This record gives sequence, C-alpha cells and structure tokens, in this order.
Amino acid sequence: MAGATVAWVSANTSVATVDGNGLVESAGQGATNIVVTAGSTASASVGVMVEQVPHTVVLSEPPDSLAVGDSIQLTAQAFDALGSAIADVTFEWSSSDTAIVTVDQRGWVRAMAGGSAEITASAGTTASAVAEITAVQVPHTVVLSEPPDSLAVGDSIQLTAQAFDALGSAIADVTFEWSSSDTTIAAVTQDGWVDGRSAGSVEITVGVGDLSAFRSLVIYRDQDNPDERAALEAFYYATNGPEWKNNTNWLSDKPVGQWYGVETDDSGNVVGLDFNKNGLRGRLPVELADLSNLKKLFLWGEWGGEPDLTGPIPPELGALSNLTVLVLGNNELTGEIPPELADLANLTRLSLDQNRLTGPIPPELGRLTLLTVLRLNDTRLDGPIPPELGNLVGLRTLTIQSHSLAGPIPPELGRLRNLTTLVLTGYGISGVIPPEFWNLSKLEWLTLSYTGLTGSISPRIGNLANLRVLQLVQAPGDFGRRGAGFTGSLPSELGRLSDLLGLRIGHHAFTGPLPPELGNLSNLRHLIIAQAQGGQSRDGIGLTGAIPEELGKLNSLEALWLDSNHLSGPVPAGLGSLARLIDLRLGNNDLEGRVPDAFLDLDLEQFQWQNNPLCLPATPAFRAWRGRIRTAIGPYCAANTIAAVEGARGPWTIASPISVEPLARCKAPWRSANTETGKPGQAERVVWTGGGGRVMHDPSIGCPSHRPGPP
Repeated sequence: MAGATVAWVSANTSVATVDGNGLVESAGQGATNIVVTAGSTASASVGVMVEQVPHTVVLSEPPDSLAVGDSIQLTAQAFDALGSAIADVTFEWSSSDTAIVTVDQRGWVRAMAGGSAEITASAGTTASAVAEITAVQVPHTVVLSEPPDSLAVGDSIQLTAQAFDALGSAIADVTFEWSSSDTTIAAVTQDGWVDGRSAGSVEITVGVGDLSAFRSLVIYRDQDNPDERAALEAFYYATNGPEWKNNTNWLSDKPVGQWYGVETDDSGNVVGLDFNKNGLRGRLPVELADLSNLKKLFLWGEWGGEPDLTGPIPPELGALSNLTVLVLGNNELTGEIPPELADLANLTRLSLDQNRLTGPIPPELGRLTLLTVLRLNDTRLDGPIPPELGNLVGLRTLTIQSHSLAGPIPPELGRLRNLTTLVLTGYGISGVIPPEFWNLSKLEWLTLSYTGLTGSISPRIGNLANLRVLQLVQAPGDFGRRGAGFTGSLPSELGRLSDLLGLRIGHHAFTGPLPPELGNLSNLRHLIIAQAQGGQSRDGIGLTGAIPEELGKLNSLEALWLDSNHLSGPVPAGLGSLARLIDLRLGNNDLEGRVPDAFLDLDLEQFQWQNNPLCLPATPAFRAWRGRIRTAIGPYCAANTIAAVEGARGPWTIASPISVEPLARCKAPWRSANTETGKPGQAERVVWTGGGGRVMHDPSIGCPSHRPGPP
C-alpha cells in the first residue's frame, strides 16, 4: 500500500536489531523474530538465527625455547567478528616439522631435536594462529671415554667426553671443563690431555654445567723396585707359578701391581699378596722377606689332591715389620712355628689352620699385642697352651685344635675379655675349666670338645650372656676309656643364655634331670644332649627324669636329640607344637607310653624312638605320617598279649610293645632261644627264655614288658 507508514521491531535486541528501513544487524548468538506493522490493522514477522563464526584465534605465549625432551601445553581462544570469545571450539593442532617439535590435539608440545618449527591451531577453515617453537639441546648426561687403568709417570693420554640430551641424542660443540683431583700426580688440559707426574691414584673429572663424569687412574713408576720384582719372581718359581690357576701378567713388563694377586700402594710398593685356592705348589721362598712394605700375605691352599704349600714356614718372614695379616691355612706346611713371627709387631691376624705343623706353640706369640685373630686349627702342635697367650688382650678369636696338646688350660686365658670366639680341642688338654672363663662375657661361641677335661659345669656359665653356640662334645667312649668328660648335673643357669642358638653336649657323664629352664631359650635351634655311645645308655650315666614340658616352648627349635640317656615317663605332647622341628631323636631311653597324637602336626625328616618302652600308634593316620618321614626308627604299638607263659607267673601283658625290631634289642634277661613257624598265614612266633620262664609270642607284639618270676 503506497504511502503507508510501517514500523520495524526485534523481539530480542540482544540477538539482532532492526532499523526503520528493515536493515537487520546481528548482536549476539541466538534466535529472534523481526516484526513489521502497518498502522494498526496489518503486521508480519520473520525468524532470524544468529551464530558465532570464528574470525580470529589467539594462542598462549610460547617460551623463548624448549629443551629437547621437555613438553609444554599451549592454549587457544577463538573470537567472532565482534571480538566476543567463542566457547567450546574444537581446534586442529599441527606442527610444521614433527622431527623437531610434535603437538597432540590437546596442545601439548614436545621438543624432539634442536631447531625451530611452527605450531598451528586452526578453528575450522575461517581462523587460525601460529606460534614458533625453538627447541634446544641441553646436556642431560656426560660420558667420558674409557681410559686404561693406569698410566706411567711421564706418559700422556687424551680423554674425550660426549654430552647427550634427555632423549639420548649427542650434542655437538659442547665446551667441557676438565679437572684433576691431585695435580701433583696427574694434570689435565682443557682438551682432555692427561699427563702422569708422580706415582699415585687420581680422579680426572669432566663437566658441563651441573653435570660431570670422572675416571680413576693409577699413575705408576716406569720401573718397579728391582728387589721386590726379584722376590716376586722367586715366589713364582718356588710355588710352581706356570701351573697356577691364574697367573695373569706375571713375569710380564707390566707393573707388578697389575700381576694377579699383587697389590701395590700409591708409590708402587708391593703391600699385598692375596691367593685363595690358586693352585700354589712347593715351598715358601725366603725371598718373601725382601717385600719390606708387605702388609698382607694371604696364601690359602686347596687341601686335597696334590700337595699345596709344603715345607717349613721361613723364619725370615719375621722381618716383615709392616705385616698385619698372615694367613697360610689349608696347606701342608711342616715343622715348627718360627718364634721369629713374634717380631711382627703390627700383626692383627695370624692363621695357620689345617697344616702339618708340629712342636710347641711358641710362648713368644704372647708379644703380638695387636693380634685380634689367632687360628691354629687342625695341626699337630704339641705341648701345653702357653699362658703368655693371656697377654693378647685385644684378641677376639682364639681357636686351637690339636690332639697332641697336653696339660691344663691356662687360667691366664681368662684375661682375654674381648674374646667372642674360643675353640679348644685336644685329647691331651686336661684338668677342669678355669673359673676365670666365666668372666669372658663377650663370648658368642665356646667349644671345648674332644678334650681330657673333667669336673662339672659351673652355674656361672649363666654369666656368658652373649653366648650363641656352646659345644661340649666328647668322642664316644672317652669317659670309660680315658676317664675324660664332665660329670654332675647340667646347671639350670643354662636357661639364662637367651641368645643361644645351638647347645650341643655329647658323650659325657652328666646325671640328674634335664633342666626345665632350657625352655626359656626361645632362640634355640639345636638342642643336642646325647650321653652314651653305640646307641645304648650306660648304667648310672645319663640324664634321668621326665622330658620337661617347658621344651614345648622352644618355637625356633629345628633339632632335638635326647637319645642315650635314662629319661623316663611319657613324651610331652607339647613337643608336637614345635613347628620348625625336623630332627627328633629319643632312642635308647626309658620313655614309655605312646607317641602323642600332637606329633601328627610335625613335619619331621628324622624321628628315632627305638629301644624304649615307647611305641607309635598303629593307626592309619600315624602310618601315613611315618611314611612321610625320611628316616624313622622305632616300633608300632600292638594290643596283643603274650600267647603263653610256661613255668612262670603270669599272664604276661605288654604295656608298650615293640614291633618289627631286632630280637636282640629286647632287654635282659629275655633272650631268643629259637623260632617256630606257625601255620601258613600266621605270624612267626618267637620262643623266649629267661628268669626261669619260657614265653612264646608274636614278634609283631614286641618285647615282653615284665620279667618272668620263678616257676
């Protein structure tokens, strides 16, 4: 309608506006209606949808550089044409060179190699932004070239270094700083050239920034001490060096410090010879005394096969005034111990074990006041133990074993208050244990075995609070044959030795009960108290009474031997709770009754209960249990009675029968007269006589439990 007046209106001006001419302009994202009216009678409308389209993209500020191996996350923001931020825009990230810089779709950028690359974030096809990332190689590790172990004085060698970034790529053109821990021994230039200046050990270090690497070098003299080299050559030939197991570099032009088993100090002097089972054969040469700087002489043989070192110990070794360790054990050296060894004033360890040495122990050894270890085991030394050894107050280990020794133990040994290990063995050692021994409170190991010692064990043994192993063992029959062995009762004070791991007492003449206080030894692993020999207890000798219930508290126990005593009564059921027990020996006692059902919980490897009126229940459970034990010696129980008794009071019953045992094991006065075989399918019967009576019984029943009376 020409000439009519119209009006334009936007229903939501925050989305779009309209002017008087109908020109619509967007204002924000959303939807609205544009309405036009003509007068008051006519109108019309149209819907308008406004959307934000990315017009520009802005990236977060990247770092000036990024170290290879490092990562950083960039962020992007898109804006529309009016400069309003657009939410929830999905960007496409890309790198212009992924060999240098990579980027994932979350904007995480990682430097891969030195160089520059552009990271682009695109918002569709209408807008994008670019950031340049500079990746730099930063030293992460430094590796130094492997030099030789040693360098002669006056010689030079160039070391090289290489730096690597965090991804393991080599970095070129790195400036390193070189240094020496002692420039009087070796100097190093900034090009890595090392010059040997004097004998000694030195560290060469190379660094860059906070990183460094180092190598140790030994600088040695061009010429070894000719006297020492000659002494080593004499040692080589005297001990069959060409046949040693290892003779690397011996007799070569290399410094003697590079010869196998030879140790030198910073000045190149020989300070150690260390050969352990290297096949040395022959005699020790006197030229060893020319190694005047020697501190350690360790020549441990192999013992077995061809002879090891033989012949005497050269007395000239006493001139090695710097010697601190002299070990010549496990060889076949002969002759006497040279008294000249007492001149080794700096000696701390002397070990001459397992040789054929004879003669007396030199009393002069008592002058070695710095000695901490003296070992003279398995020799043929004779005579008394010198009381002068009591002067070695720093001694921690003293072991002397020779069956040719004679005489009492010197009470002066009780002055060795630092002893932790004391072992004395020898049939000729006589007398009693010196009471001074009970003051050796630091002792951890005490062995007085296979000696001629007699007397009782003092209750003061409880003073040895640190004792871990106690061994008092004789050879079978020593008490009856030589009168050797301890008597009396076992002191209850043994129960105070709370650290004890092993208690072994054998073939003595102890009597009385087994102390229940032993049940306090919660750490004990081995309790061995077997008194007699040959599987039989001796009349009047051996422990008596019941096995203490308290032994059931020894939860660490692995071995319990109480065989060949006169222990009686039932076996305590509490022993069945010893979960670690694997070896239990109760044979040759007077124990009676049945093995307790609690034993079914034990996982034993050895169990002996023979020669007792004690039996194993013949139930399926016990038979299966016995079948799992590697060594089981003893009888099953049986409910049978003796078949007949002729000419004696009866009837005879069997309280604790023995089955499938040799007939000779039944105690006197019963003896086997003859055997009779019954009808097919019946068990063999045995005829017994003794005490005026005659008994026939099935061997599955076992020995008679009563002696026959008069007819």
